[in-house]
Amino acid sequence: DESIAEFAAWFRGRYPGRLGALVNNAAIQIEAGVDAPEFGEQAAPTMHTNFYQTVALTEALRPELVPSGRLVFVASMAGTNAYADSTPTLQTRVREAATASELSEMAAEFVAAAEAGTEGELGWAHSTYGASKMLLIAYARLLAREYAPSAVRVNACCPGFCAT
Repeated sequence: DESIAEFAAWFRGRYPGRLGALVNNAAIQIEAGVDAPEFGEQAAPTMHTNFYQTVALTEALRPELVPSGRLVFVASMAGTNAYADSTPTLQTRVREAATASELSEMAAEFVAAAEAGTEGELGWAHSTYGASKMLLIAYARLLAREYAPSAVRVNACCPGFCAT
């Protein structure tokens, strides 16, 4: 949070109102393996990086976006797959979320459920990375609806699997 606030203040001071494009590409995916943390332990850091901090940076910089700016979110087919593997009730909640706060509440719900081992009972797919990218895609869609009357464009894309 502190580094986001510092960067946004620096950008505002140096380039006020001149953000032409923001490409959000930060993400983590904890690989399975002998030394990997348990599923429930992966939920909070994955959601923190892939969803919460991406939203926080975007919200901090949105006031600097030029009238024809671009917001790009590097998402993943894992998000699309997590959506498809979720229950219809959860799909509706995600699809109809009207605010970033609603999506953040869902993210917190997922983390708590994953830590308790009950995410499936609540309709979530069993994927921390997929859940984080599903909510990020929903956030991009929310912004796309908001900016639809303007020249600002919002996109979410999947570059395919990359070894980074």
